[in-house]
Order: sequence, then structure tokens, then C-alpha cells
Amino acid sequence: MDIIKKFLETTIKLENHYYDFWKKIYHNDAYIFLKNAIEFNKNIQNHNFHEFYSGTINMRLYTGKCIIGTNNKLKSFGNINKISSNELCNLTIQVINILDYVFDICPKLPFETIVFRSLSLPIDDLLLKLKEGDYYRELGINCTTLTPFYIIRRTGGTTTNLNNVFLTIILPKDTKCYYMNIPFTSKNNKNNTKEYYYNEFELVLPRDCIYLVKSKKELNNQYFFTLELLYHVPPKDRPIEGINEILPTRNPKKIEVKYEKKTCKMDECKWVIRLYRELYENQKSDLDKKPVKYIDSKKFWIYIYPIHDKNFIKLQKNIKIIIIKNNNIITKKKLVNLPDNLSNGSNYYYITKNKNEQKNKFFEINKKSPLLFLIEIDNKKRKKVKVKVNKYNNRYDVCNITIIIKNIKYEKIIDDYNYGIVKAEIV
Repeated sequence: MDIIKKFLETTIKLENHYYDFWKKIYHNDAYIFLKNAIEFNKNIQNHNFHEFYSGTINMRLYTGKCIIGTNNKLKSFGNINKISSNELCNLTIQVINILDYVFDICPKLPFETIVFRSLSLPIDDLLLKLKEGDYYRELGINCTTLTPFYIIRRTGGTTTNLNNVFLTIILPKDTKCYYMNIPFTSKNNKNNTKEYYYNEFELVLPRDCIYLVKSKKELNNQYFFTLELLYHVPPKDRPIEGINEILPTRNPKKIEVKYEKKTCKMDECKWVIRLYRELYENQKSDLDKKPVKYIDSKKFWIYIYPIHDKNFIKLQKNIKIIIIKNNNIITKKKLVNLPDNLSNGSNYYYITKNKNEQKNKFFEINKKSPLLFLIEIDNKKRKKVKVKVNKYNNRYDVCNITIIIKNIKYEKIIDDYNYGIVKAEIV
């Protein structure tokens, strides 16, 4: 829980620090081009999802060439007709240049902090060859997160061509970046149901940041780096003016790295390695390897989240009997990873001062709503509970049970953040 308290405390401070900036982005038309560029980098603009367009932006910065990729990406920009690759390439240059301006005018980081990022790289990538004490120039615009749980959770197993890489990045005070605490929205889905959005606790860093490699570790063919940001190369030193350009080296030598020496007081953060080890051990001792149709454990646990289940509202209203369907069921207490689930960015209600739903609204997090409910279900009579394998996480989902709520206890984390612990029995 120490990790949860630390990064939630940081988010509260950053939300306050960047609050006026986001109000201008949403409500001041003089910032409309900045808002559009930020939305493009978030893959959502004009309330449409744009096929991972941020990857196209960074591909231009990584390769010096505009590479569009798929026809689906072009189609996602054409409201009536499919646009051309040249049109999208020209847009990409405009977006990069506007984002350069965003980083120049947005509030700077008010204090030293640590962020995290995960990526998959081929074994011959330059970063994997670097050693402690080397310098690394990141050419792309990087989206990072304040929570290490997010990158551990999202990274799957390695393939024959790619290696999982986990970055822990130390950022000094006054770093140029912006904090994304407000979700952008797209149109309703095909079923015309409400869309929900993740709070990724995201700090976005500009292109051309130069880092010092403070540490490098390898564990089970996974790479773990700690980087410290030293310097941000001004956009005027590498303007983006055309479709193609000659790229600077990603591995500058010491004599080429010019920066004002700042004493960063933060120690190396070992959260990622720690969480990875815990996850690795839990996966080895997970539920039975052989699939089953029924479970008759004396006790088991289920998480209820705001966006996943109407039962969340019922629990808040103290409704005593609820029916649970298609929720992940955990039969071993040591696998109840509460901090990881509390950190899940999808658990938040967003509020706005008017009652209109999604479009063009300035959202804030409702911290008073519980992040989740953890239900401990007593099955004293050892009733058989029908389950099915959840292919997404290789666990079991309960098919259909009725439970009676005995009591609910709310646990405070920090500020107004809290979660509910529920005791229940099978009816």
C-alpha cells in the first residue's frame, strides 16, 4: 500500500498544479490548436478514435520519415472519404510542431518525481546495448505513468523478436511535461452505450530528452532500466520542417551532452523489479493448471469496479442481496493483489459541473467514490460454484451466484481516496 499512497499523493499535487492549464485547454478558444494536438497524440480527436496515431507521430520522429502503416489509419481520419498518406504526413508535422509549443507554455513539473514506461524492443535496439553511465537520447514524445502497476499489468510475455523493457525515469523539478488527468472522449460505441475512459496517471514528456543510464538489470529475459533526465534539446535545434530529415545520434558521447548539472536527490526506485518478482511468483502458483467447471472453496474473493458492474451502485446503496455474474473469482488469499487493483485507472468516476454526458466536457475525478469493493464470500456449505475460464487473464470467472451482504467497511487510503471491504455469504 505504500506505493498506492505515494503515487496517489503525487497525482493530487499534479492535478492541482495543472488544473488551470486544462481549464484553458477546454474553455479558451485561443488554445484550440493546442487541444487538437494533445488529442491527436492521445489518439482521439474530433471525438473519433484514430488507430494509434501517436505511433505514427513517434515513427516520424524515430525514423526521420513519415510512415503511415495501415489503410485503417487513413480511414479513421476520413469522415466521408479516405484521406491520402500525404495529407496525414503533413498533419503529423503540424502536430509535432504544435506539441513543441505546448511543452514550452504548459506548467513545468513542480517537484522531482519518478515515472514509469514499458515498451517492447528488438534485441538489436540501441537501448538494450547501453550500459550504466551511458547517455541516451529519446527522439520520440513519451507517455509515461506515475504508477508502476500500470506497466507491469499491460506487458505480456516476450516473443521471438521483441523483448519487454521496463523504464523507471527520474524527472528533476522544472521538467517540461504535462500531466493528463482528464480523459478525452470519443463517440458512443456501436451499441450506443456510454464509453468509459482510463485514468493512466500520465505524464507526457517532449521529444529529444537526453537521459543518463543510472542502472540496467535483466531478469527472466526482461530488461529493467533506471534513467535520469538530464537535458531537453530545444525544438529550434532540431526543427521538424519536412517529411524527411537526418536524425541525430541516440547515443551521444559525454562531450556532446550539454546540460546544467542539477543534483537530483531522489534515490533509485526499485518498485518495478519488486512488483515484477511478485507477479512472476504469483503466476507460478496461480489457480489449478487443469481447467475446471466448478469451484467449492470455503472462501473466495471478487472485485467489483464502478465501470464493470451495476452491483457497485447496489453496494453503495446498501442493497443486501445481489447477483454476481462474470466477475473474476480468486480462491487463494495470497493472490488477492489489492494494491494492483486499487491502482487500476479504470476505477474512477468522472464528474462535470453540468449534467450533459460526454462531449466537450471538463472532467474531474470524484475521489470520494470508492476505487473498488473487495468482496470476501463465505461458502461454509461448500456449494459448487460454476465457473468458466477467462481467456484474457487465464483465471476463472464466476457464472452466476446470489450473495447476501453481511457488512461493508470503508478503508481510507489518502485524502478522499478509499475502498470498500465487503463480507458476504452465498445464499
